[in-house]
Amino acid sequence: MAVLTGSGDAAAYAFNETVTPHAADIGYAIPDLGMLAAIAGSLGRTMSPVAGVTIVCAGIAGISPIEVVKRTAPAMIVAVFVLALIMG
Repeated sequence: MAVLTGSGDAAAYAFNETVTPHAADIGYAIPDLGMLAAIAGSLGRTMSPVAGVTIVCAGIAGISPIEVVKRTAPAMIVAVFVLALIMG
């Protein structure tokens, strides 16, 4: 959701309000799942072409926001999986 909207906070808050209370049902502790959602939201925002910071940085560099995302997305995807393994 963060990648599509450009806002990691909104995605994390929405997830945490709806899913995190049921963390025990899927085998997580509530603080662990909540923190994982918050971090994943931030990483999602980092690889969003519509995030404000991406647009500003791309403008300063004189390139397309998609070019910025092409370089940040692979590392962010790996980071989400590593966090899921560590915190899971």
